[in-house]
Amino acid sequence: MQDYQKWQVEFEEVLNKDFTCLSRPIVKNLIHLVFALVMLLRTPRGWYGKISLSGIARTFPTEGTLPSRYKRLHRFLDNSHFKMEDLSPGLAGLAKSKEEGGLLPLAIDQTAIGDVQVLTGSYPIKARAIPIAMTTFEYGH
Repeated sequence: MQDYQKWQVEFEEVLNKDFTCLSRPIVKNLIHLVFALVMLLRTPRGWYGKISLSGIARTFPTEGTLPSRYKRLHRFLDNSHFKMEDLSPGLAGLAKSKEEGGLLPLAIDQTAIGDVQVLTGSYPIKARAIPIAMTTFEYGH
């Protein structure tokens, strides 16, 4: 638990410095969400090849029962004050600080989930891509 508390303080400093548009409750819940995802993905059989809200809630580092953690997670993800576009400038700033010059390379990808189109701009690094910006839309709407 001490490692988590140390990591939480460091992560909160980065979020407060680079993501100034995020409110304190959003920052706190985002820290819990990232920690839960890391813990979930580290367990070899904890997520059975797919990630669900229930799986994330199981590792969500807050007090309460599983149903209460699930409800808190659901409320956070459904919060109108938490939007991907609020994260994009901070994520781009973090990625850009590692780049030489003034331009940030982005890989653009479009994929479909049912009838919904997902357009993602990602920063390529070491055979991976870190999503920087994302939007969804439907054709004909």
